[in-house]
Amino acid sequence: MLGTQEASALNTNIPALAATIKANYMHHTSQVLEQLYNTQRALSFWSLSLGTADFGQLRDAGFPSPGLAARLKSMNDDIAADLVRAVDAFGMGRLTFGSTSENPDGEPVRIQLSEYQLKALKTPPQRSATEYAVSIPVATASKDTSRETSPFAMDGYDIRVSKVRVYLEGVQTADNDVRVVMQHLGTETIVTPTNDLMPFKHDRLHLAFHYNSSTSKILTDGDIGQDDEEKKDSMSTLLASTSAAAPTAKVPQIAGHRKNGKQWHPTRKAFRPTAGQTSYAKRATKTAQQAEVKKLETEMKAEKEEERQRRIQAIKDKRAARGEKERFEKMAEKMHAKRVERLRRREKRNKLLKS
Repeated sequence: MLGTQEASALNTNIPALAATIKANYMHHTSQVLEQLYNTQRALSFWSLSLGTADFGQLRDAGFPSPGLAARLKSMNDDIAADLVRAVDAFGMGRLTFGSTSENPDGEPVRIQLSEYQLKALKTPPQRSATEYAVSIPVATASKDTSRETSPFAMDGYDIRVSKVRVYLEGVQTADNDVRVVMQHLGTETIVTPTNDLMPFKHDRLHLAFHYNSSTSKILTDGDIGQDDEEKKDSMSTLLASTSAAAPTAKVPQIAGHRKNGKQWHPTRKAFRPTAGQTSYAKRATKTAQQAEVKKLETEMKAEKEEERQRRIQAIKDKRAARGEKERFEKMAEKMHAKRVERLRRREKRNKLLKS
């Protein structure tokens, strides 16, 4: 590995080479530092502790600086030790929501939409938005928070949301096709057992859920991107796991007021409670369509090639039959000529015998 000593000893008489090597050194070293920092942040989110890796020393010493490789290696060892401790401590003090001696599995936390959220969900999309959407914030819970304030208050235990189920009632669409896209904005506040607040940010998480409202058949369960009826998987990472399930009850018919003496029903397109499709999902759909087109083009090319080979073989067979016919005709001509010659010789011999 190229260190700071080697980088500083480069021949300055070749400025282009020196600048290129120094730029590569800075780039790759900064990537290592960024990877270590992201790993340490993820471990802090998981273990609810700040960890032992100290990035402050690295910043105070400047970058680059002598001994940088040794400090990066030491930091890597500290993060690895934090990971071992986090794995060993994982699951200790685990508690299931609402668990009792009669019901050890507990009861899930139910968060229902408020009237304001339901009204926002039914509001038609504005401007560039194309789908109905609603934001559902979850209140922060510390060890002193009561259950009335937050459903996740559990006396300071390590609370992690590992499963999400979405239930929709009264949904009607033109083709009974309902799609829900859950999006995590990537901003969280972690509360440690000592009530210290740790803001944590990560990439936005997108989870698509797709089902038929008339039959409750799940078409896509936790798929990220394209709709594949045979592929039903859920997103699972080091930090969180999320899945979705279809409603168990049938969707009731929504009836409106009487109009002109007849029962009036709102159009099914009037209420479509699905979150906006992400650009990722659109790209995945476009990729699937392109793959289907490419598959059809390949099949058409194969059919054309098969037809071409069939025609070539027919021409070859025709030529072979013509050659065989010509060969038999030549053989017949030779046999006829020999027979005529034999008859001529016999007639000549008979004339000689008579004379």
